Amino acid sequence: MFVQVYSGFKLLLPAPMRRTKNTPVASVHQMTSSKDLNSLSSLIQQVGRLAKVHQQCEQIDQLTLAVRDALPTNLKNHVTDAVFHNDNLVVFTDAAVWASQLRYYGDTIVTKLGTNGDDLPNNLRQNIPSIHKIVIKVRPHSTA
Repeated sequence: MFVQVYSGFKLLLPAPMRRTKNTPVASVHQMTSSKDLNSLSSLIQQVGRLAKVHQQCEQIDQLTLAVRDALPTNLKNHVTDAVFHNDNLVVFTDAAVWASQLRYYGDTIVTKLGTNGDDLPNNLRQNIPSIHKIVIKVRPHSTA
């Protein structure tokens, strides 16, 4: 087995099969059974799913940075994440005291996302006009 790093994730892949001088061609083909091919197919599907998850994480990071850029300096560092969910922009913060402050900047965030949203991917940018409201949620840092 060897380890391949894929976008920050480690995947254990079977070691490549090598044909030696003494190994007949038929035995090399016997090494790749239908079970091996099914597990390979399953692995390829998992890699595809991981790629989608990785892409979604990158989009969340981009949206979070765009929301932070719309805020004053004292609030920027307290926004932990921002996501679109059901035509709402959900902004997560690390403490309730910052959540109450962030609620005052809802219109500013939407306005600045609309004007400065060119850096966002198309699928995120097209969600900006359809924002019905901004939801602020508190998610404290974990101590574990």
